[in-house]
Amino acid sequence: MLIRRALSGLITLSLITGCGVADAPSQKELEDLLSQAQVDVAAKQYAEAEKKLLKVFHNSDKNANPYTRLASANQLADLELQQHNSAKAKLYVREAGAMGEAVSRLGSENPGSHDVRLLKEAKTAMMRWADSYADVGSFDSAKTLYTEAKAIEQQVGEPVEPENSADSRLRKLASIAAGEKQAIEHEEGLFAKSDPRYVAREERTADRKKMMNELKLLNLEMARKPSKEIADKTLAYLPKIRGIYGIREVEYRAALNTAIFNSFMHGQRDKALVLLKEDMAAFEDIDLAKIEDADPTMLENANFLLTDLAQYAGLMALIDMHKEADELANRGLKLAKQTHLGDSPEYAKCLQIAAENKERMKQQELAIDLRKREIAMLKNVRLTDNYVPYFEAQLELGRDFAATGKTEEALQYINYSIERFSTNKPNSTILAYALLSKAEILSTLGDDAGALKCLQNAQTILEKNGSPEQKRDCYRALSRTHRAMHSLQEAQKMGLKALECCRLFPPEKQLTEYADCYRDLAVTEEQMGKQKQAIAHLRSAIDYQRKARGENDLSFAGMLNHLAILETQKGNFTEAEKLRLRALASCRKTKEPGRSPLVSTLLQLASFYHKTNRQEKAVQYYRETIAAGEGIKEVDGVHYVRMARVQLGNILAQKDRQESIKMKNEALDSAVSNGNPIQDCDFHASLGDLCLNLQDFENGDKQYDEAEKIALGNKPPLKDLEIQVLNRKRKVYTVTKRDKLAETVADRLKRLQKLPGGH
Repeated sequence: MLIRRALSGLITLSLITGCGVADAPSQKELEDLLSQAQVDVAAKQYAEAEKKLLKVFHNSDKNANPYTRLASANQLADLELQQHNSAKAKLYVREAGAMGEAVSRLGSENPGSHDVRLLKEAKTAMMRWADSYADVGSFDSAKTLYTEAKAIEQQVGEPVEPENSADSRLRKLASIAAGEKQAIEHEEGLFAKSDPRYVAREERTADRKKMMNELKLLNLEMARKPSKEIADKTLAYLPKIRGIYGIREVEYRAALNTAIFNSFMHGQRDKALVLLKEDMAAFEDIDLAKIEDADPTMLENANFLLTDLAQYAGLMALIDMHKEADELANRGLKLAKQTHLGDSPEYAKCLQIAAENKERMKQQELAIDLRKREIAMLKNVRLTDNYVPYFEAQLELGRDFAATGKTEEALQYINYSIERFSTNKPNSTILAYALLSKAEILSTLGDDAGALKCLQNAQTILEKNGSPEQKRDCYRALSRTHRAMHSLQEAQKMGLKALECCRLFPPEKQLTEYADCYRDLAVTEEQMGKQKQAIAHLRSAIDYQRKARGENDLSFAGMLNHLAILETQKGNFTEAEKLRLRALASCRKTKEPGRSPLVSTLLQLASFYHKTNRQEKAVQYYRETIAAGEGIKEVDGVHYVRMARVQLGNILAQKDRQESIKMKNEALDSAVSNGNPIQDCDFHASLGDLCLNLQDFENGDKQYDEAEKIALGNKPPLKDLEIQVLNRKRKVYTVTKRDKLAETVADRLKRLQKLPGGH
């Protein structure tokens, strides 16, 4: 039977791959081709990968090269699954599974039985083949393969994640098979009308149908027009359904979960949680010894408890009780590991909630690990081209990579999710969310045109199906992108649309949302030269922010500083000073962590006094900036401190040369890139100014050269900053009578200023 099964797979494979065999490569060459194929797959060069893998497959002798033959079959299956060629993938799964089964039955005297690499490939192949049998209800065949895979796991002796273990699949399979067998036995022999149990069966069936139809109608009504009254009616049905079906029946479990969710969401939160806690209490007594013995009832108890924990965690996450959600999710993960239930949607839900909590806490590295496990588990639970939770997990993993600056990995996962959502949910808001995520990454890479295309596609979807919050997010992103592309009229238009969305929010949410949208609009209008409108909208933002968060708030202080800049530009120095002092008081009183906003506000106040020729106050606040930033580790804060040293040194150059030189030397010591090209360029140029003031022309040249290098090295180049640096260099060359260099720089300036964007 085994030989016939393997032979059948080989015949089928020959029809789709061809049977030509060239001169046989060596074992090393075959393994090199396997590695090269993996690189090709990572680069999405699927045709090249397939070509290499087929060469390995056809040139690997099943006796002399069993590892490369089986590994190539497994990789071919992976390749087709990755390209969503399900039919072709099944052929490779079957072929690899048959080879894996043959490997698992090698005698101990056979050298291949001790090859760990070969055994791992065999286990992978058999697990996947067993999954395909389990999906179509061939439980005996699946059980045989899972059992053999488990034996290989034990032979290899390496730890396996719960979601990838053969043992967890066996337990799940046993639970499903037991449930089906019980259902069959329950009705067996009850089709003869002469049987005394027939009438009771008919009555029971009629009662069940009636009860479930009534509940179905309630659920439909709840979906159309949710209310507390309908939730109460649903709750009233639960005892009746439990009486007819019993606490373990699928119908009662489904009704219970639906009733808990609807009640929780629509006015009966306490009752819903009481129900959930009561159900958890019924199954909390988990005997791990019985679990190890595969006791069906204990496995079922663990399954129910895991389901309840996942639902409880999800409900807590919905109402922003993140600490409780995280605790429940982690309890679910621990239970799944203890009871070998790491292959279920409930386990995935716990992983998802745990990952979301790490994401909320900005612990993306930890979230990435959880998301990878979630994806692996979802792939095992339901290997299909249409499994939406799988795509959603891929999307969130991509966003986590983006948050850690790994844009290449981020785009790989986000592009995949966009591709699958475009096929399966082409008009869904989740596709729009994925497009917004991609646009954000492209913007950071300087690809504003690509970002704009993504945002416009998202806009089309959201204007039809999106909520006011989703539309607002899209319009704000569009406004920022148009602003970056200097399409200021469009940026203003999108900003006004975002503002319109805020009017549809609940009153308590309008305050903060209005504040952000008015601030964005003010930034655009400032760039348009509409200072009066910008000031009016920024004052509106400040008013809403004060009402929402009070004055002891960093965002509020930031808005005050921005308004101070606009008032300074108008020449309203008295008003600007009041605003800056008010911002400083706000920063000093806030309890939010981080010193960078305080250091930034002090630096801005010092610079304001510096530019308005109140040097004593400027010196006072420059010194306070340096003192406030002592030992600071935040990147922005470090930059503000080094800029304060440079500016203080410039003021002291004429009054206290020794201290000015000290400031210059300290600034030179801190002249390390912080990864922000604009800040780095500004710092090196300003330090060059200080060196020039102190007639340290050698260091001045070096700092200007470094600033120019940063401006040119950015993608796209920082043209405005380059022009500023060149103007400074020309001044240095003129002062030091290096006329030819001054002329060269002057020529470059003329060319730059003729280009689009030059000033």
